[in-house]
Amino acid sequence: MPRLRFAVTVPVLLTLALSGCAAPGPGGSASPRPNGSSGPSATATTTASPTATPTGPATAGDCTAADARTAATTYTVLADDSTTPVTITYTAFTTDGGTPLRTAVVYGPVASTTVYACVPDVSGGLWTFTATSTTTGALSCILGFGGRTVARDSAYNEGALVPETVDCTGNPGR
Repeated sequence: MPRLRFAVTVPVLLTLALSGCAAPGPGGSASPRPNGSSGPSATATTTASPTATPTGPATAGDCTAADARTAATTYTVLADDSTTPVTITYTAFTTDGGTPLRTAVVYGPVASTTVYACVPDVSGGLWTFTATSTTTGALSCILGFGGRTVARDSAYNEGALVPETVDCTGNPGR
């Protein structure tokens, strides 16, 4: 039981730590303050960051939630910031039963895409999921199926700006 608790607690804590959650201030609202500001007149500025893709519509021919006869497959990336691009490669499922690889660029700190299979995969083949980024910090991936963690991996660079790849390739039937 302690190992299960650890396996569940760590991803949750990582997600919270990387999501920029802040405790409410004295006025009851959580608002970040710029570094060096301490007075109530300080205002926070926000900079638009790239959006996490490919959370949009599926590619033509891909299975959708309406077509699915199995649980959803989720590909999630945790990164240390929202401006460094992360290239992901993942298995998609098509209406003709194919399993092509898709590549997309996403941005953290948390990016997730959900895909569906029209028919159960009885091949037992591995579903590819890798994430690569040139980062000075952390990069993690989680392959999920039907609410279960199938595979996970993480890497951390201690300040060196080098490419890092994490591999969460797996199959829920293995």
